[in-house]
Amino acid sequence: MYSLLQRLNLVSATATTGLLVLLPLVMFSAWLKMPSVLPTADIRVYDVQVAHGSYDHNLYKGGAAWDHVFASIDLDADLTPLFTWNTKQLFVNLVAEYDTKMHTGNQVTVWDTIVRSPAEAKLKLRGQRRKYILTDIRRHITSGQSMNLTLHWSLMPWVGVMTSGQQSGVGATFTLPAAEREK
Repeated sequence: MYSLLQRLNLVSATATTGLLVLLPLVMFSAWLKMPSVLPTADIRVYDVQVAHGSYDHNLYKGGAAWDHVFASIDLDADLTPLFTWNTKQLFVNLVAEYDTKMHTGNQVTVWDTIVRSPAEAKLKLRGQRRKYILTDIRRHITSGQSMNLTLHWSLMPWVGVMTSGQQSGVGATFTLPAAEREK
C-alpha cells in the first residue's frame, strides 16, 4: 500500500505537469488571437501655454526654474478591441513626442491610466490637464516647437507575453507658444 505522502506527491506532480503543459498552450492560443482591429483614438489639444518657473512643490523652496508646458486635452478612445479572454489589464498613456537640435525622438508621458475591464475601455476625457510635468532636459523649450501627442498602450495578459502598441497615424500635433517668464 502507498503512504499518504506518496499519494500527495503523485497528485501534486500530476497537477504541476498538467499546468506546465496547459499554460504554454493558453499563451500561444492568446498570441494567435491578437486583435486584428486596432483601437481608435481622437485627441485634441488646446489652450497651450508655456510658463517659466518652479512648479515642483515636493522640493524645498520650489527647486530650479524650468519651462513647463500646460495644455488642455480632449481624448475619445475605444480600447475594447484589445480585450480578449486573456487580457488582465491595459496600461494606457499619452506621450508627447518632439525633436530638438541636440536630441531626436524625445518622448514624455503626460498622462496615464490603468484600464481593468472592457467597461472602462471607452475613454472620454474633457479638459484633462497633464498628470506629469512636460518639460525638456535643457530646462527651456523653444518657441514654435512642434509636438505630437500620441496614445500608447501596453496589454498585460493573464498568461503570456506583455505586448504594446500605439494609435495608428498621427495623434494631435500642436505648436508651443513663447514662454511666459516669472516677474
